[in-house]
Amino acid sequence: LGGWDVELIAAVTWPLGAVFLCACMVLVGELLHAYQDGLLQLRRLAKILNNAVHNAMPSMLMITFLLLPTTSVRIFLTFLCDTFGFNDGDDVQRRYHHVDYALDCDSDKYSQTR
Repeated sequence: LGGWDVELIAAVTWPLGAVFLCACMVLVGELLHAYQDGLLQLRRLAKILNNAVHNAMPSMLMITFLLLPTTSVRIFLTFLCDTFGFNDGDDVQRRYHHVDYALDCDSDKYSQTR
């Protein structure tokens, strides 16, 4: 689908999307509950939002707790490079990304990703 940089961006942003979706679902539930009770008024909107955040917090923390290890590993793998020595008489060593050997760790693209 893409290179390492695209995978890294996806790995970091989709948990945020999951937390946002969870918060939106709880907010919609709170608004529907207030509407059914006939309490949906502008002056109560702050209380409804406060209740939604309060009720969504355990789910958001659980999502964060479950996704933090895999996301952190993916982020830290960005800095890991493997060094290879070539036996061609130059004694030149080249560094390549641990996960994607197509990415040279001394290239500008890798520098931008870091």
